[in-house]
Amino acid sequence: MTLMTEGPVTSDAEPRNGFEELLDLLDELNVPDGYKAEIIRGSIVVSPWSKAYYADVMDMVCDQLRPLFWEPTPKGYQGRRTTSFGEKLYIPDPIGCTLDTTGFHAPASS
Repeated sequence: MTLMTEGPVTSDAEPRNGFEELLDLLDELNVPDGYKAEIIRGSIVVSPWSKAYYADVMDMVCDQLRPLFWEPTPKGYQGRRTTSFGEKLYIPDPIGCTLDTTGFHAPASS
């Protein structure tokens, strides 16, 4: 018989070389189907995937936000609200706030 837990399981093993070793261990970890592995507060945690309780709620939120930010086109969607990096971007109601992008940086062009 195989024991299956419903909550996250952690190990007390401490990596010797810090975060880089944690990433290497996480990359090499053989995680069974239906489970996910992630780094939480310096520990590798293996837990079952969420049962998607909130998928319907997230779909409703996305449905409300989509018309504010994207416009359908024949090729997909086009952004309605854009600004240059370092400028402030107003986000209309129902959110109603200003996003300060001064700390954002454009990706380096290759």
